[in-house]
Amino acid sequence: MDSKEFVKAMIRQRGGREQPEWTWMAEVDPEYMKAYNRLTQSAFGLYAEGDEYPCVLPAKIKELIAIALLTGQRDWERLPVHLERAMDLGATDREILEALQTAMVITGGPAMRGGIEMMLRIRKQRGEVKES
Repeated sequence: MDSKEFVKAMIRQRGGREQPEWTWMAEVDPEYMKAYNRLTQSAFGLYAEGDEYPCVLPAKIKELIAIALLTGQRDWERLPVHLERAMDLGATDREILEALQTAMVITGGPAMRGGIEMMLRIRKQRGEVKES
């Protein structure tokens, strides 16, 4: 598979979301990106074709873990991707809130607040929450 085909497969595996930095890396160093992608697929429970990878933790739980970690790191750029994946996998607002609360205990209130703001912004964009 050439790098362009690999990038297309990688985008499909990530739910149709292209991340320009990963596309760039796949073009510049395709072997590294293929290895990185295999690791990511295993970690999040998906094969490139979208089939489930045999994991003990369900993909939704893995996304909630990612949400807590990214919130703790205050990675507001990557957090929306994982919030949307968790929502797509059926995560409730309460489940997401508990992941954010877990991050808050370790990293502080501002991290939790930022995560809640991001979740509400995404819910609003999806038409799933009314303005208050």
